[in-house]
Amino acid sequence: MSTPDTDWLIQRTLQARTAEGACFDLHVGIGSPQPASPDWRCAVTVGPYLEAPAHLVGIDAWQALQLAQQLASDLLADFVAKGGELVWEGAPLDPATLFVRSASAAPGA
Repeated sequence: MSTPDTDWLIQRTLQARTAEGACFDLHVGIGSPQPASPDWRCAVTVGPYLEAPAHLVGIDAWQALQLAQQLASDLLADFVAKGGELVWEGAPLDPATLFVRSASAAPGA
């Protein structure tokens, strides 16, 4: 999943099975946000669905990273909604658990 111009911040390879039964490795990667004056951009890949990384643009690094995560999450959810299955480390994976939507701070944190 390496591309020469992308510094992957996080990446994971999932096993996928389509509704028709075809099995393959599905590579998910989110790149480090990069300045793209005046905005920021963040690479995302969900292979093989994106042949080349997509670059999401935000007003700052935070927004660009959030948009990249949202696209990856949406593509995985769409795959499952169409009957696909995802597995990671031998266990079924619900795409909703891959990208956390909310968290509570511990008391005193």
